Amino acid sequence: MTKHFLSFISLVSLMLLSVISCQKNPDGTPDTPDNPDNPGEIHPVPTEGVVDLGLSVLWTTRNVGAVKPTDFGSFFQWAGTLDVSNVGVYLYWNNCPHHTNDLECEKGWLKYCTIESYGEVDNKTVLEPIDDAAYMSPDGSKWCQRMPTLEEMGELMENCTWTLATIDDVKGYKVQSNIEGYTDNWIFLPTAGYRWLGEYTNNGDHTVYWTSSLSSDHPEIAWVLNCYENQQFEEGFCVGPSIMPRFYGLPVRPVIEVKKD
Repeated sequence: MTKHFLSFISLVSLMLLSVISCQKNPDGTPDTPDNPDNPGEIHPVPTEGVVDLGLSVLWTTRNVGAVKPTDFGSFFQWAGTLDVSNVGVYLYWNNCPHHTNDLECEKGWLKYCTIESYGEVDNKTVLEPIDDAAYMSPDGSKWCQRMPTLEEMGELMENCTWTLATIDDVKGYKVQSNIEGYTDNWIFLPTAGYRWLGEYTNNGDHTVYWTSSLSSDHPEIAWVLNCYENQQFEEGFCVGPSIMPRFYGLPVRPVIEVKKD
């Protein structure tokens, strides 16, 4: 009986260890969490694929689903974790994650709702990890990477120089830090366009990326980075955080939150 009891204790211990997310082993290697709903506060930082711009978070160098910085990567609906790049998939409210088949966007919200007249209200205004395409992507939870918040996207815009650039024949923005000690560091955000309805829109001037932040006044829409090119003057303009319907398909650029001492 004692042997069985000890075996039981050992099994419980292993189960507890398996749900500890984003922790670093004594030898410095990361664990892959089994429970994406509860990311840990302590996590390893990858040695490549990230850039420190001197901001509150580290920015990764590739979009979710991309193999190099100039790739567009995958496209996601807000709160969706499935790639919707295929234009054969018609994007609308009836297949928007956490929305009912009711086509009236003002009714029937199942999650991420802040206005009582819209249906069930949970007052969530930031994506949970399980609905975050960055966190749920391969190795996303391993590094505790996630979609940036509205505030973090604003921080990127305010503290960096944004320059239209073409790298490997791909248009986009070179985003270079203005923070002292980090001014040599930069990331590239390709102008990937977006998906909506049955179309893919990219005429070379749409640079839009999701944030994890919901519009609390209008929960059918979420905040995005929004930059566009004035082709007449060949200049780029970031109009600041903007809003788009949640059913649109946009690229995602992950960030990694670093535990501060």
